[in-house]
Amino acid sequence: MEEYIFSFANLYQRYLECRKRKRGTINALKFELAAEVNLLNLSTELQNKSYQPSRCVCFVVEKPKLREIIAADFRDRVVHHVLIERLTKIFEPLFIHDSYACRVNKGTHGAVDRLNGKA
Repeated sequence: MEEYIFSFANLYQRYLECRKRKRGTINALKFELAAEVNLLNLSTELQNKSYQPSRCVCFVVEKPKLREIIAADFRDRVVHHVLIERLTKIFEPLFIHDSYACRVNKGTHGAVDRLNGKA
């Protein structure tokens, strides 16, 4: 099972998911220039248990309000997607129906709708 989770094919699928909203960022563009090599290296590191997260990127946004953002490097985001995909399969069946945080098709709005009797 571990071989599949860290395989090139699985990493490539998670990479495609990851770049959907980040394709225009500098880190995503740098990663994409050598995507195949980067994914092969990442796969090897994960399988050898030698993977180390990169430094986070820190920046400030002004809209909708001034705030500091500390974001994972794009390469690490691919790993996050691998972990989320695997952990969701394990934990989702264990959650009660009325658990809404960080779940697909649930979230804050789903919880409010449930409280208001709409769901």
